[in-house]
Amino acid sequence: MRFRASKQNAGASADVRAERRMPMPGARREQMRRKFGQGAYTLIELIGVLAIIAILGLIVTENVLEKVKRQARQTEGDNLATFADAMRRSVVRTKSIPGAGNMPAQIAAELSLPMSKVLTTSFRYTRYFFMHPDFRVGNGSMPTVPYTQTVLGSTNEPANCRALIVSSIGPMEEDVLPAEMDGTTFTNLWNTGEAWDALARDVKLQRIEFRDLFHRVVLNNLEPSMNAPFSVESTNTLTFISPGGRFETWFIESTALNLHMVVGTSLQLQTREIIREDVSYVFENGRWMRYLTRGRGGGSGIFGSLVDAFLNSALYSGRKFAADQQSIVDEMYNYLWYVALWANDGFPGDDKSNPRPQIPEWRVGYDAADRLADFSKNLVGN
Repeated sequence: MRFRASKQNAGASADVRAERRMPMPGARREQMRRKFGQGAYTLIELIGVLAIIAILGLIVTENVLEKVKRQARQTEGDNLATFADAMRRSVVRTKSIPGAGNMPAQIAAELSLPMSKVLTTSFRYTRYFFMHPDFRVGNGSMPTVPYTQTVLGSTNEPANCRALIVSSIGPMEEDVLPAEMDGTTFTNLWNTGEAWDALARDVKLQRIEFRDLFHRVVLNNLEPSMNAPFSVESTNTLTFISPGGRFETWFIESTALNLHMVVGTSLQLQTREIIREDVSYVFENGRWMRYLTRGRGGGSGIFGSLVDAFLNSALYSGRKFAADQQSIVDEMYNYLWYVALWANDGFPGDDKSNPRPQIPEWRVGYDAADRLADFSKNLVGN
């Protein structure tokens, strides 16, 4: 029995080996190949996958590059706006306007930056600086930049007070900037809008306006036989307007205008005005005041005669705190001035929802009245 069993087993093993050597159908063979991990992609499948990967990579790269370029445009625009603001601040601070060639140095000094940071972009492309060819400011027949303000200011009305900065975040094509910057070309560039085709080529344009930094100042001397003295900034050198004369000029914003008065035979500083708007003053009776009327008029009248007599009277020996007649007249003028401002606004303020002490004109007028009362008491030694 054993022998036969062994013989049968041996026969079965032989049959299995024979079956393994027999070729299998195609479907069965493919199934077995996948089962044992022997599958592979065809060349066409591999090319298709690589093509899809390449397209996706191109889309992602293009989006990233466009985002980087958009951010670069925004950054350069912000930098140019900062330069323009710094240039204007520098003009106000130094009371001077450079030529186009010195604009980068003045901007760099104002921002405490290396010159290279102003002259070139972060992408190492050059920035170009232009002043209007017909920039007019200063004195004389040919006023132009560079300009440094003196005590005379700009006796010619400033005009074409503009500058341009042109930069790019990429290579700038030769036709973007003109070979020669004349007045017409400058104006055309200044007036161009965002549709300018050069902007599509990554060119940035920054405008700088200076005209609004100048304010007109008119000084009238109504005295028939007395010079009207004034000075500018910290200088002690006085400039005089001849009797009956008129001086008109334009000063840079925040200029300190010093108006001097006549006290006996000497001159003293009466007031210092910081110029922030167009203003005018008149010099009369040895003192400066705001220009409220046009010219001296037909005469001072009875009240004016009384003021003149009051100013020319002798000082009381018992006065206190060096009070004098002129201080009384000045404070009376201040009081009338502030009350007039309050009246022109329609007398705002009441005792309920809008108390008068909160109204600026009423408050300073009330204070002027208090000072007027105190000065009057001190003048008579009370």
